[in-house]
Formats: sequence, C-alpha cells, structure tokens
Amino acid sequence: MARALEEQGKRESLQVLLRDLTEQYGKPAAKDIKWAERALETPR
Repeated sequence: MARALEEQGKRESLQVLLRDLTEQYGKPAAKDIKWAERALETPR
C-alpha cells in the first residue's frame, strides 16, 4: 500500500511540473513530442 501511495505522489508531482512548464513555455511542438517518444522507447 505504501508503495502505491508513493507512486501516486510521484505521478501527481510530475503532473504539476508538466502543467507548470506548459503554462510557462506553451505546449511542445509535434517534433519535440516525437523526439521524446523516440528517446523514451524501450529497446527490444
């Protein structure tokens, strides 16, 4: 249970960070999203 609460806290913190960055800098461009998706892919 404690681990689930910790994970939820991390997700909420990340959501707040992403919201703040979007408010400050605007939404990321499509090319930036594609780059991030490629960078975060798990090698098979």
